[in-house]
Amino acid sequence: MARQHITFSGGREVQASLLELSTKSAQSVGRFALRKAAGDIRTIARERVRKKSGELAKNVIVKVDRGRDRSKLFASVQVKRVAKYRPRKSDRQSTVKGKKGPPRYPYQIGTTPEVYGAFLEFGAPAHGMPPYPWMRQAWAAEGGQVALDKIGRLLGQGLEREAERIAQGKGSLLRGIGYGGKAAR
Repeated sequence: MARQHITFSGGREVQASLLELSTKSAQSVGRFALRKAAGDIRTIARERVRKKSGELAKNVIVKVDRGRDRSKLFASVQVKRVAKYRPRKSDRQSTVKGKKGPPRYPYQIGTTPEVYGAFLEFGAPAHGMPPYPWMRQAWAAEGGQVALDKIGRLLGQGLEREAERIAQGKGSLLRGIGYGGKAAR
């Protein structure tokens, strides 16, 4: 895979503007920008994935989360894990436990979407399954420099929106003070 060179200008000005806002407002602005930029990547990934049943396309999500130190935001476009999936045991184990016969629920058949998505993306050459790179195509179309430019533009819009809120008396400029004058947790 070829290296990509990404440039970002105006970072110091954006950081200074975000530091003037309260913690909650700054995180809200950042979360909004990351979610919108990653949402475009998700949309293209959903369009380009091979649709057999449509389950994989439905399970492509955007996840925006804070880091361990709670001051950094991370965004990812990923395939959601399905919590209710329980695979059937093998016939021998099922016979020992007294559970013989067909699966009781439809989610006990097959594999989870995130495993299938990885097999589609990278293929399984040993089993004759060629790669079908749908997530990498989405990143090539909307990721990298395009996403970074979009994040910068959305951060600017979010900062303007927060400045209007502060001018109307709805926001706070004090660091550590959230909405309504309560201390941020």
